[in-house]
Amino acid sequence: MNDAFRPLSLRQRTLLWLFPRRCVWCGKVTEPTEPLCPACAEKPPETARRGLPVSAAVCLFCGSARPCACRLRAPLLWCYGYHSPGRRVFLDLKFRGKRAAAADLALTMTEALRRCEEAGPFVDAAVCCVPMTAAQLKRRGYNQSALLGRACARGLGLRWEPGLLRKVAETDEQHRLPGPQRFQNVDGAFAAADPDRLRDRKILLVDDVTTTGATLRECVRALREAGAATVFCLTFLGSDGPAAEPEQNEGSCRNDESV
Repeated sequence: MNDAFRPLSLRQRTLLWLFPRRCVWCGKVTEPTEPLCPACAEKPPETARRGLPVSAAVCLFCGSARPCACRLRAPLLWCYGYHSPGRRVFLDLKFRGKRAAAADLALTMTEALRRCEEAGPFVDAAVCCVPMTAAQLKRRGYNQSALLGRACARGLGLRWEPGLLRKVAETDEQHRLPGPQRFQNVDGAFAAADPDRLRDRKILLVDDVTTTGATLRECVRALREAGAATVFCLTFLGSDGPAAEPEQNEGSCRNDESV
């Protein structure tokens, strides 16, 4: 357990008592500090990443949980597998307009981060999210990653700075594209808004889901090339698939531990 991040405040605990937390798998009421109800907690975990514990971060670029030689190494931590029951509430937030679901997802994400040893150095990080263009925001009405990022920053007692990163190109929706095309789709789509605000800073980058990692990699590249010291990526859902398109990725390394 990483005790460096701020625990739940009295106000947060009171709100959870007045408005009970719901299991992110089945929707039943659960304990204020537990993401799963007792029944779901007893089910076989669908969060394991090839034997790694849920609290273990992996390199976004090569997939290794061990120290690696990736030039842009960025620890990545997700809470549940993409095909786990957690997908239900994720879809509620992203596609069904249920913005209130962000609160439960963010609580789960911040608790996962507190359990992650590699997150320790990020206790003074600035929090930002994967941004949208103005046109995308108008179509959807909200940025679900921003809802998660703001809630995570509040829960961890970190500074919320959504303006650090901007999306500079319109892209097709990633979930409609096959893996290889996702890297081409977001190539050069993100840029730092103000490099002076990033120089030598630690960044916690929040998104709702990662599958191929293409979007997060482009965001990390933009942040690091603008001067950020290091970036930690946090998502609610993730995929245990192998890192795709390594030959197109300057940040990746090749080693036997890659997943």
